[in-house]
Amino acid sequence: MINVTTEQLFSTDLRLYRMLKEAKEEGNIVLKNFTLSGPDEQKLQEEDYGLFIGETSTKESKKANKTNIFDVNVVLTVSSKDTDYSKAKTQIDICTKEVIKLIMKNNDLSFTYKGFNQSQMVISSEYDCKFRKTILSFQESYDWEYEDDIDYTVLFGGVEINGEEE
Repeated sequence: MINVTTEQLFSTDLRLYRMLKEAKEEGNIVLKNFTLSGPDEQKLQEEDYGLFIGETSTKESKKANKTNIFDVNVVLTVSSKDTDYSKAKTQIDICTKEVIKLIMKNNDLSFTYKGFNQSQMVISSEYDCKFRKTILSFQESYDWEYEDDIDYTVLFGGVEINGEEE
């Protein structure tokens, strides 16, 4: 049986979201000004200042008997609707730096921050919105405890799948 929770299956983006939401609710001086969003980037274009997190890729980097280690990339998109480019860029850069600082300070995360791969500034005159997309890299480790069967009810909310037609 595989005991699976959302904390185990490629959930770096969800953990980051919860961490940032908690920091915002605690009154983080930078994050309190931004709308935190899940995987709907369109919402950022409708908000004054937005922060979007979503997983972009997961690739196995090491395999052991019952443990798999994965390299995970998460996109962090920060936006500003400020029409002054210099001001918007400063706001976006400060927010990006604050997120990275919070990640590096958080010891409770069950993954390892490895840095960022790339960062790209995008200017959209259609929405008067500026974006910075930064790909953050992490390493996750999963320990699988195997028995004879897989408990799919954990995965599918109570639906039992046993391989037989009913």
